[in-house]
Amino acid sequence: MAMKYGHFDDDAREYVVTRPDTPRPWSNYLGTTEYGAMITNHAGGYSFYRSAANQRLLRMRGNSVPLDQPGRYFYLRDQANGDFCSGSWQPVGKPLDKYESVCRHGTAYTITTSKYDDIETEATYFVLPEQTFDPGARGRSGIRAIPGGNLATLVSGRRGRLEEQP
Repeated sequence: MAMKYGHFDDDAREYVVTRPDTPRPWSNYLGTTEYGAMITNHAGGYSFYRSAANQRLLRMRGNSVPLDQPGRYFYLRDQANGDFCSGSWQPVGKPLDKYESVCRHGTAYTITTSKYDDIETEATYFVLPEQTFDPGARGRSGIRAIPGGNLATLVSGRRGRLEEQP
């Protein structure tokens, strides 16, 4: 049976979301016995220390509008034309005929990749065994810009500059 929004990758032991416009965000659990986090295919979610009910660090309400916010987002802007996108399909929500997104939910990690207007991103979210803070702080990410682009990036509220790569 074909699945509309993704598929199971038995070799990698992952669920791969290939269409980001899922009816509801699809979540993955990251964590230890002390610290836990939920992350969705849109990089939304929440985290908590010891108690999901009483000690949330990031908050997410399942019935919130807009859905699946806040999250672990990063944004990219083309300084030449002012166009922008996010590393995950949400919260910006670019048209899917121009924006490609794949989310791989594995055991205790999530990898999101995207491509929009010659900009490719990849972010890996995970929690180390001794970690008791948000995975966005220790996650690794990479952004690849096609040479000739005039780009700046805004990551977790800090401005930075993308370097062109061959």
